[in-house]
Amino acid sequence: MEIKIYEHGSDLVSEFNCIGAFEGEEKFSSGIFRFRNTAFGDGYIKAMTSGAVATPVHLRRGGNVRKVFEYAHALAYESGVSAAILHPFSFAYYNKFGYEKVADHLIVSCPIRYIDFVPRRCSLVPCTEEKLPDLIPIYEKFIKGRNLLFERKMPEQFTRYKDALIYIYYNGNIPEGYIIFNTEKVLHTNHFEEGKLLVRELVYTTPAALSELLSFIRMYEGELEDVEFLNLAMTPEVDLLLRNYTHTKYKILPDIQAKVINTSLLLRAMSLPKADGALSIKVADGELGVKGAYLLEWGGGDSRVSALPESVETDVTLSAKALARLAYGYDLLSEATLPYLGGVTVNKNVDSFIAAFPKKRNGVFEHF
Repeated sequence: MEIKIYEHGSDLVSEFNCIGAFEGEEKFSSGIFRFRNTAFGDGYIKAMTSGAVATPVHLRRGGNVRKVFEYAHALAYESGVSAAILHPFSFAYYNKFGYEKVADHLIVSCPIRYIDFVPRRCSLVPCTEEKLPDLIPIYEKFIKGRNLLFERKMPEQFTRYKDALIYIYYNGNIPEGYIIFNTEKVLHTNHFEEGKLLVRELVYTTPAALSELLSFIRMYEGELEDVEFLNLAMTPEVDLLLRNYTHTKYKILPDIQAKVINTSLLLRAMSLPKADGALSIKVADGELGVKGAYLLEWGGGDSRVSALPESVETDVTLSAKALARLAYGYDLLSEATLPYLGGVTVNKNVDSFIAAFPKKRNGVFEHF
């Protein structure tokens, strides 16, 4: 069995590699692995996304997908990737390759008339082709502290949704928020019913901008019945404003798994606390670049990550899977929850451990 790149190149947003397991000319398994800059901490890390992983049914259970992933992970490490992420068809299946859940998908819907905590008004303007570049600084400011969102440098990256409308909020001449949405209506005999506004992206940089975006949604009251936010996982501020919870529906779906590719790079990209502190950790398992011991130090607006001898006794010992969940801030840590967190042994310095790995806002707007 030969594992190889059988096609490679670049597209608008990323490098990609098509990797397959071959015997002669017959392809047994394959996948598309892209390198993308994704939000992490206060900036971006280089990540690898996986997609289109497939094996013909008559060739399955031969271990070929595992070989493809091992090849892809080694390539990612050589390419300076910090972590790999994917939308799994089976969380248990990819868990065998070292992936752990780091984000959920949150769909929230409610009648538009119950967004009555903001006035009904429109201070937004349609996003014309000339205004598209104004979306970039809004998005760049919005992603700070929100993990996983993809870097966007080109205006056309905001126009990926078919038949979607885009409106922008300006505070004076400064762009501070935008909404990307579709509308749906169902024709019953001779009139429309069950109308819905589907919010694909709601992006804001200030509380005032968020209020104006919600006020804009209220302008559809009377024309459409409901608003559905297609993913609020990375925007919990919206849920903080909702009031009529009896009339609000929530649907949570497991969404993204991640695997650490380079522990040192990932730790150095973390946003550590402002107050002085330190923590030593050891990653007890994993592939090349994952296993090892590290000292994290922070304070005075600066942070440092130093490698330690693997033989040293550290404050915390982690599995590679646990590190993925913790680095992305998927779990809300406390002394009460720590005993239930698999793959984690806290020897000492509990407070610093909890402070170093706070819960974060994780999610993506687009599928990959």
